[in-house]
Amino acid sequence: MSVVVPTHNRAPKLARVLEALAEVECPIGGFEVIVVDDGSVDDTAAVVAAASLPVVLIRQANAGAASARNRGWRAGRAPVIAFLDDDCVPSRTWLIDLVNASEADAAIGAVGGAIVPLEPGTRATFVQLDRLVAHGADGEREVRYLVTANMIVRREVLESLDGFDERFPVGEDTDFGARVRASGRKLAVIDGGVVAHDHRLGLREILATYRKAGRARHLLAGRHRELSAQAGTRLIARPAHWIACYRRYRTAAGPITALGFVTLRAAGMASFAYGYLVDGRRDQRPGQLRPVGVR
Repeated sequence: MSVVVPTHNRAPKLARVLEALAEVECPIGGFEVIVVDDGSVDDTAAVVAAASLPVVLIRQANAGAASARNRGWRAGRAPVIAFLDDDCVPSRTWLIDLVNASEADAAIGAVGGAIVPLEPGTRATFVQLDRLVAHGADGEREVRYLVTANMIVRREVLESLDGFDERFPVGEDTDFGARVRASGRKLAVIDGGVVAHDHRLGLREILATYRKAGRARHLLAGRHRELSAQAGTRLIARPAHWIACYRRYRTAAGPITALGFVTLRAAGMASFAYGYLVDGRRDQRPGQLRPVGVR
């Protein structure tokens, strides 16, 4: 296994994830850790040098997460690549759980593990319920995409699709997952392979997450029709949608908190719309991106 961790100016969080990786149980053959420093100006290099496990450090000028992940997996020596974000803490059985799932079916090209909040609380519950940091799996467990906070991919799949499309400033992992499916490979999500994610829990941070998702969806919709925002727009305009949200929130957090969650989701949807209509249109036009599945 090659474990790729992109990072940018998060030295304390990087130290935390490297400490956790030192405790992760090794799959057969072991694993290497590759940290790609995407133009940091903090103590990232010192953190890597002080790590209690061997780490390969690759440094590059700031070019974004997609570029950093591509640099990492191409430098790796293993047939299976694990992607982990620097704001995550993997469980001890993280890699073994993911490897076992990937080996269960040769048609599986990538597997995503469970993502839980690092610091539980009311807003962390909201982030989980609204799936702001989650794989794209619907109620029938059909997986449409995976997020790189926690996933493994066969190297042959990365090579055949030329990795992540670096023209995506955001949403590159969603695009990659959709292209994996279009190539005929399966995506899978498991309940194991757990990582704890440092959710952004401030109000501004939550709204910024929605806005970023809207920006990404503008580009993604140009390449993947199934990710178009039109169907979702029609859905949230219906009262039944908000009633269903309230009931889901109430079950998890109680009636009073559920009302707050509905209000927060409404504000989030407004931020998503701004990201889609304003930020997304400032990015490179979707029509300039290569067609699905073509290198």
